[in-house]
Formats: sequence, structure tokens, C-alpha cells
Amino acid sequence: MFAGKASVFNRKMQLAHPTYQLLDASDADEATEAVDAFAGRLLPIYPACKQLDSWRIAKAVDAVLPLAQDAVDPLPASLRAGRGFTPLPEALLKVHRPQTKADVEDARARLKWDEAFVLQVALARRRYADTQLPAAARRPVADGLLDAFDAKLPFTLTEGQEKVSKEIFGDLATEHPMHRLLQGEVGSGKTMVALRAMLTVVDAGGQAAMLAPTEVLAQQHHRSITEMMGELAEGGMLGGSDRGTKVVLLTGSMGMAARRQALLDLVTGEAGIVIGTHALIEDKVQFHDLGLVVVDEQHRFGVEQRDALRSKGKQPPHLLVMTATPIPRTVAMTVFGDLETSVLDQLPAGRSPIASHVVPAKDKPHFLARAWERVAEEVENGHQAYVVCPASATTRRRPRGKRARRRRRPPMRTPRSGRRSPCWRSPTSCARARWPG
Repeated sequence: MFAGKASVFNRKMQLAHPTYQLLDASDADEATEAVDAFAGRLLPIYPACKQLDSWRIAKAVDAVLPLAQDAVDPLPASLRAGRGFTPLPEALLKVHRPQTKADVEDARARLKWDEAFVLQVALARRRYADTQLPAAARRPVADGLLDAFDAKLPFTLTEGQEKVSKEIFGDLATEHPMHRLLQGEVGSGKTMVALRAMLTVVDAGGQAAMLAPTEVLAQQHHRSITEMMGELAEGGMLGGSDRGTKVVLLTGSMGMAARRQALLDLVTGEAGIVIGTHALIEDKVQFHDLGLVVVDEQHRFGVEQRDALRSKGKQPPHLLVMTATPIPRTVAMTVFGDLETSVLDQLPAGRSPIASHVVPAKDKPHFLARAWERVAEEVENGHQAYVVCPASATTRRRPRGKRARRRRRPPMRTPRSGRRSPCWRSPTSCARARWPG
């Protein structure tokens, strides 16, 4: 028996990729009953792949489904009763062999809750394990680098920045590693908050590392931080402040001499702050006393990459991750349940809010023309604009080696006859060749 979506092709009815089932029946009456039962039943469609069809998965489920009735329910009976959950064995039976659509909803509700519960338990256990790790307390120092930096600021911090900084300073003062997510839209002052945290760690004798996803962003952070700190970013250098520290940049494209000097500054402790890309995770990078790791655009990094950088400290360093992506509270609890969350919900005084617009170019082409006009207007006003384009899926790979050189070098032709010259393959023979005519 076949089942699937019927369609018309070349004036004929067809079933595209139908599912089928072999029915065991000794006579026509049994076959009719089997067909009626099959047609009126809710059938689960399992996600198939090229090597494994949905019906093969269904057969495997049929083989093990009776064993699922002996599954031990991890939830206490009181919790199930309070939330009205179906017992686990019954939920497994209903989701694979539902009698009604209500059975499907009940089973899915129970299994979804189990998935979320297991994730939250894992995050809670990880959060508890982190609180048991020892870490060096990094408390602010009076008349230190942070106070000198705050004294030269030409503006006042927002209430949100003050509040979040207080939360971070409280975490840094504990003897357990901080795990905090700093959330705020572009222009809300996250970099300023992170810099003040890094200066606090440097005051306490440690080092701070900021991890950026791209070299452009790392260079931008390095430039903005050194400009904000001024002479305080030139510690140990001629003309630098006595209370200052050295701020270095470490990326994969740096020259050998500059890279060697940056690595030396880190291992000797000469540099209190380092800003870099994935190059910070390399085995050759060693720190004198890594006390704080700041991860910008945290969604661009995996947990393994963050942990690889944190493992470079003598003790587990404090961790501050930043994101400009608005994250709902429920999503933050699900994905970042092992992190405390701080939100910057204010923009500094005098800063315009960020405006985001969606241009339906396909439906309204004139909107796209207006977008380019806005780009031209900003450029005329002395501003900059950048366009992000996806890579073309049809881009052909460029040939390499001798094959590439042959393609780039077209055959030489004589100016009169249009025939190939004797030297179209051997450049050394051109000096001896004579042009015809």
C-alpha cells in the first residue's frame, strides 16, 4: 500500500516519493481492514537521509518501542502531577504511535520539557562547578590606573555603565572566577565598561586579554582603547605615565618582529592588556598572569575557544563576554544559563540611537535606489559606509600552480599575420625569434 501526495504530470496522476507498507492479509476482507486502519491512522514521518529512508527508521522504532515501556521516569511523581505531565513511557508511546492529535501534543510537551530541564540541569551543574574553582581576587586599587583613567575622562559615565561596572567589580573581588554576559546595543558603551574592568585587573597585578572575531575589529579595539587611555597606554615607554601599562595587539597577519615583541611583552608581564584574534589561542602565546578574558561578539566563538584562552592562566581567569545582539531573557537562560547577565539599556548623552531598516528590494526596487542615495549622502558628509555581501555559491575556484600561470598567459600572436609567434611557450626564445614579414 502506497501513501503520498498526489499530483498531475503530463496529464497523468502520480505519487511523488510515496511511503509504502507491506500488509499481511490472507484474504480480501483482512486487506480491506488493514487499509482502512492504515488510512485512518496518524503516522509519524521520521527525518530521512539518502542512506536511510523514513520507513526503515519506522521499522527500527517498531522493534525497540516495546522496550520503551520499561523506561524509568526521572521526574518525581509529585512534579509530574503538579505540571500535568504524561509519564515518560506513555509519552514515548504516544509520540510514535498517536491515536489522536491530542496525544501528539501531550507527548511533545513532555519531551520538550525534558530537553529543557536536562539542559538547565547541565548548565546549573557547570555553574556550580565554576563557583568551586579558585581564582585570584582582583580588587580596585586606590589611586591606581583605573582612578587615573577615570580622572581624565572628558565625559560622565551613564547610570547603566556605573551599575554594570559595580556588578563586574563585585565579581572580580571574589575568589571564584566571574562568568558574566554583557549585553547592549551598538553605541551603548560596552567597550568602556570592559576597559574599566581590564584596568581593575591590571591594577591588581594581573593581565587582561580581549578576544575579537576579526582582525579589523581587533585593530579597531586596539586603536580606540589606546586613544582613550592616552599616555596611560604607554607604560614603560618614553613619555608614558608611571601608572600606565602597555597595550599590545596580536593578530595572525603581524610581521615576525612585531609578533615576537608582543609575545615577549605578554610572557614577561610588560603588557597589561592584549587585544587580538584567534592568534591569542595558539600554543605559543603565554601570559605572565592572565586575570581576565573579555570576548567580544561572543556568538562568533565556541565554548572550546573561550576555554582554550582561559586555560592560559595560572588560575582560572575571570570571564566577561559581550554581545550587541538583543537576547530575550528565556533564550539567555537557555543558551547562557551558566553566565550572569548584565544589560546596558542606555546610550551615552548626545549619541543618536541606532536605526535599522529592512529594504524589500524585490517587491519595491525604488527602496533599494533610495538606500544607495542615503549611502551617497553619508559619504558626502564625510562619513563612511560598508556593504556586507554573501559569497556567491557559483564562484569557481581559481587554479593554482603551473596551470594557473598557463591560463593567465595567453598565446602571443604576430602583429601582422595573427599567427602564433615561435616564442609563445618559451620566453627565452623571443630574443632569437624574428617576426615574419
